[in-house]
Formats: sequence, C-alpha cells, structure tokens
Amino acid sequence: VGSGYPAGKKMPAGRHWNKNIIADPVVRIKIGDKLYDGKLVYVSDPQEHDDIAREYGSNLWAPGFYIHLWRVEPLNS
Repeated sequence: VGSGYPAGKKMPAGRHWNKNIIADPVVRIKIGDKLYDGKLVYVSDPQEHDDIAREYGSNLWAPGFYIHLWRVEPLNS
C-alpha cells in the first residue's frame, strides 16, 4: 500500500488515512469477493523500499514526490 507525499511534506500530515493507520494499523482488505483481516506495517528499510519501487516501476514514482509504503501482514504475526 502506498501514499505519495510532495517534497517537504512530512508524513502523516495531509493524509487522514495515514494518521488513522498510525493510530490503529488493523485493516480489512477486499480482494475480489473475499475479505482479509491484517495489519499494515510501515516499510522503513531502505533496501526493501527500493526493491518494491523497482518491482512496480513508475507506478510508485513521480518527480517531486516520495512514496511511503506499507506491507500487509496477517494479524497473528
């Protein structure tokens, strides 16, 4: 899950859902007809962030923006 921020803007300012995730990372995600419960974990490791960015290419990059990323993990991990 990603959230783009213009250069100079600090997370979570300007994004209500980011403030909500920081307060309570438990989420329910719908894929097709199925619901999955999980928790979002911020991708803080620069290598992991870069690997994801390379995998998804220009979908996660725009000039003047930084993409903050979270991965979805099972609730019991």
